[in-house]
Amino acid sequence: MPVLRKTGNNKAALRQTFERNGHFASTQQVLNFAIPPLMHKPTPDIPMMNFLQFELILLYYLIMAMVIQYVNIYKANLYVMDYHLLLFITIILLRRVGWLLLKQTLASEVMHSLAYWSKVAMKTLLLVCMFFFCFWSFYNVMQNSAIEDVLFLCYPFGVYLWTFGFTLNPYSHSVLFKLGTHQSEHVQDLVTNNTSLFHQAVTLQSVSLNTITSHSNRHKSKPSDTNGILSKKDIHKNNGHTIGNGMAKESDKCASSKCSMSPDIVRYEAECLRTDFNLRMKQILFNSLVSAYYVAFIPVKFNQNGWLYYDIWWATQHIIFVWLNTFILLMNFLVPHHYIDGLHKCAIHLGAWKKYKGQRETPHVWSPLTIWPQAALVRHSKGLFRATGRHNTAVPGDNHHARFYYIFKSPLRLLNWLVGLQLASVLYQFYVLTGSTYWYQCLSVLAMSVINYFLLFRLLRERWAVQATMEEHAICCNQG
Repeated sequence: MPVLRKTGNNKAALRQTFERNGHFASTQQVLNFAIPPLMHKPTPDIPMMNFLQFELILLYYLIMAMVIQYVNIYKANLYVMDYHLLLFITIILLRRVGWLLLKQTLASEVMHSLAYWSKVAMKTLLLVCMFFFCFWSFYNVMQNSAIEDVLFLCYPFGVYLWTFGFTLNPYSHSVLFKLGTHQSEHVQDLVTNNTSLFHQAVTLQSVSLNTITSHSNRHKSKPSDTNGILSKKDIHKNNGHTIGNGMAKESDKCASSKCSMSPDIVRYEAECLRTDFNLRMKQILFNSLVSAYYVAFIPVKFNQNGWLYYDIWWATQHIIFVWLNTFILLMNFLVPHHYIDGLHKCAIHLGAWKKYKGQRETPHVWSPLTIWPQAALVRHSKGLFRATGRHNTAVPGDNHHARFYYIFKSPLRLLNWLVGLQLASVLYQFYVLTGSTYWYQCLSVLAMSVINYFLLFRLLRERWAVQATMEEHAICCNQG
């Protein structure tokens, strides 16, 4: 996996990538096809939530869902609830906000001021109080429950260690991703925020292969950037696009830039983005399942089975709703439209191949240093492959590259899946509401519908904005 552990080992990491695919600059023949450079569409500017706003919305929703589940189980008999268990679950839900506040203080650059250490002391005191009440409530739950039931409270901690390892921040990974200069500032910030506190993502210039394999040749940087890395200000001015002789000027709405990257850089960026996307999906699945587990399943597991009667199907249905809404809410925040647009830009540079089983033709021998045009026929690993994208730099027969291109070749595909999933949830809840006969059922469905309509609005807004941008970009390209 081509991720950089240290900033000073770029050449060695890229060399390992080439060796894995069998790339050597001295032995490969470079074929130059007359392929027009790609023109990326602009990314729509839609207001996004910051981390604190998102965590507060998620906390509000989970606490509301937990209260609704208790109402589903106990109805109006709330005096028989185990309030120690309720306190324990609430503190578990508060862990994300507490960690975020501490992380913001630790990431501060001013460490010698009195205000900084006052904030550290206050937030440390808050975390100590949270730990104290967490252990105190857990101890009281142990006194009133069987040991088998208490183990259910500890299962997610074991899953956490198995999934993320011994780390306090599941959003951190101590690697350094290098992205192409065609990526926008939003994507750069997203990847940076997904790294640990003391690591940053950097921009990988479209260097030639000789600069990686030869220590004597060095990449010539632009006069405005002596390190060969574009500043975020320059990237933001042109939405992260580069052209041959500098940055394009956005003089009108149809202005666009021609983007061209070397094949080795495209494959490297695809591996980085694929790794980052998989990490995000792992975080989303874990946090959504843990949230539904503590918010909706634990109250059912610790109910008073001796005398209490409740609708088991209704409580189980609520667990599914909590998991689905939390999953889509996390997807909407951690995989927003501009992040999908960054993956789409890389995917259309990467291209794809499909096995060729037609009539025998004279194929080319696949070269890792060539940008292959659409419908090109190549031979690689004792197989024939036909190019399907406009630019094709992927490795023929590589399943990772094929899946990456299939999912992100259109910026609307993943958004369409999320919209369809959320729309199905809204329609099903409306159907359940029409058949509800008890007051707590109506209250449960109406309360959960608030977050459903909120998510459906955000997803449809992003989808329509991206689709309108694609249509306008297509019109401008036809006019040009």
